[in-house]
Amino acid sequence: MAWKTLLDDARWNHRDNPARADELVGRAIRSAEAETEAAERVRAFESIADYLDGRERWAEASMLYGRLIDLLRENHVSPDELAARLARHAEIESSAGDLESAAKLLEEALSLWRQSSRSTLERGAAWYEQLAEARAAATHPIAAAVRPSCASRLPASTTSPV
Repeated sequence: MAWKTLLDDARWNHRDNPARADELVGRAIRSAEAETEAAERVRAFESIADYLDGRERWAEASMLYGRLIDLLRENHVSPDELAARLARHAEIESSAGDLESAAKLLEEALSLWRQSSRSTLERGAAWYEQLAEARAAATHPIAAAVRPSCASRLPASTTSPV
């Protein structure tokens, strides 16, 4: 869990010493990559990606979320769990302004949701609504500038980390 200490240190340093915070995040990522337990790697990638998203470093956050999703696929997590993580990745892509990628990720999440017997109708309906908004915003760039981030209202996952 060295990644956690490094990430906490980065959080403390990001205002006063952004260069130091960047260095610490890089070390946290390398530490997360070295984790042998898949569940710990998932927690690490997700925590670091959330930190990067909060710092508006969306390209890095998206890259880590992509790696997180690959790891989840390798470990054959439930469709419901994977769908929730894909929806979060879509939120990051939407924040970055890549509404087309966000729409593709939401489409995949919805496809997985349909396969899952654990998901609720309300959650799926909310994702369909978000997908429609993302598609509309992607086809109408001017409307996208006026609309709030379409993925920011995604329902929170109710599943466990792994």
